[in-house]
Amino acid sequence: MTLYGAATTLATLGFPLAVKTGFVAVFIMRVLQGIATSLSFPATGVIPAQWSTVKSTGTFMAIISCALQFCNIFTMPVSGFLCESSLGWPSVFYLQGVLSAIAFTTFFFFYKDDPSKHRNVSPVELQKISLGKQGQKKEAIPFRAIITDPCILGVWLAASGGNLGFQVFLIYGPTYINKVTNPRVAQVAYTTAIVFSGINIVGAIKSAQLVSRQYAHFVMAVIAFLLCLIIFLVPVAVNVVCPDNTPEQWSNLFLGVSILVVVANIPFLFVASNDPAPWTGNKVHGAPAEKVDSAEIEDLRKDSTSSDPSSWTDSKTHPVPPLKLDGVEVEDLQRDSTQQS
Repeated sequence: MTLYGAATTLATLGFPLAVKTGFVAVFIMRVLQGIATSLSFPATGVIPAQWSTVKSTGTFMAIISCALQFCNIFTMPVSGFLCESSLGWPSVFYLQGVLSAIAFTTFFFFYKDDPSKHRNVSPVELQKISLGKQGQKKEAIPFRAIITDPCILGVWLAASGGNLGFQVFLIYGPTYINKVTNPRVAQVAYTTAIVFSGINIVGAIKSAQLVSRQYAHFVMAVIAFLLCLIIFLVPVAVNVVCPDNTPEQWSNLFLGVSILVVVANIPFLFVASNDPAPWTGNKVHGAPAEKVDSAEIEDLRKDSTSSDPSSWTDSKTHPVPPLKLDGVEVEDLQRDSTQQS
């Protein structure tokens, strides 16, 4: 992903020069810039699956998903200011290119795909991250099961509706405000940033990750593909519905988009779930769970209160601190053991 980030950074820095060169150069730069966006959605599914605990998955998803909103809060006002300054519009791309380089360089030095390979992850933290994921197997993606799952289909439909509304305002919000209300450029940028800050589809995205678990990257990749289709289709729709940029034409466009967003989200209300799907192999849906008898539960209770490092050993006799379990987790183990009996 760092390599793609480098390509995106160079494309952003070189965009002002591409504008002077011609259409072909601009097209190539835009394609390279879009690579990072296409990867961001699968990463939203992969990173929480690898790095978060089962209970904190929602928090991870929320934080990562906020990037789409926070980037507009920063970019829109700053771009408006730079465009009206003596630096001109090219400075927007130079600034974003530098910030992109810093972000991807930081990502390269700090991120690892596997928590067990990260030098700053302690054994205790690794055990907590792994808790509840033992039932997830690394195997071929069950494409048929995923694309026929009602919840996943509802997620894709809801995400498409949300992305449609988001992209219409993201791409053409400034055009509408500028052509219809005719304010200053800086005010357009500021107003656009405030509006976009509340637009999100976190609910559907979170459900997708919770349901698909280790296959979340595929589900998110489909969402990214649908987003790309929407980005291609939105300009066509706007040109057809709003050829003259009149208030009436824009009202019709917004009304139509609003109806589509609502309709696209209705099925999700009936099929939404937060449980892992059967095709993930998770024990919640009947895969054989690891049996834990009462003696092992008592050992866990003792380990969670033990402070003697001499007792911290694994099968290879390497010191490993015990995993501290709270009362709820121990109760879960007891309940699983009882149900299995």
